Amino acid sequence: MKQVIIALTATLVLFWFVHRQEAAIFSTNAPLGLVDIEFAKTEMRLTNLLWNSPIHLITTNVVGNFLFMASYSWLLYTLLLSTNFAGNSYFERATKIFTTVLVIISCLGALEHTLLFFTVKGFYNIVSLNLTFWLAVLKYAFLTVCLSHIFISFILGLFYGRKR
Repeated sequence: MKQVIIALTATLVLFWFVHRQEAAIFSTNAPLGLVDIEFAKTEMRLTNLLWNSPIHLITTNVVGNFLFMASYSWLLYTLLLSTNFAGNSYFERATKIFTTVLVIISCLGALEHTLLFFTVKGFYNIVSLNLTFWLAVLKYAFLTVCLSHIFISFILGLFYGRKR
């Protein structure tokens, strides 16, 4: 439980930092901030999003998001370990599977943010924009599945009781 609290604290602190940094890049063109840039599939959309945006703040936000990804990956890992109820084969198998999914999420996020960093710096083409888009889609899809598993496991854990 101590690791969960430490990981949660680190995640919340980095979330606060990233959110404050990202507040400067919100606009009517990019109401979701960096997420809008992640999902910009075309050069025209990207140009529209980056128009009059402070590039140094976007770059700082991308770097901050790397740290945020590391902290929420650590948090999800500690939560996954806490859903592994000893003696229950479903929970043990699910923990192994979703730990692998978490590694995939982290790799997808790292690749996506690396491409995003180069995109913001002006080194991109239509292939890299589409790759960034699809990496973001996969990352968020896997993240949704992983969070759903953690939530359902906690609910089921209330019925099975903690045997660890």
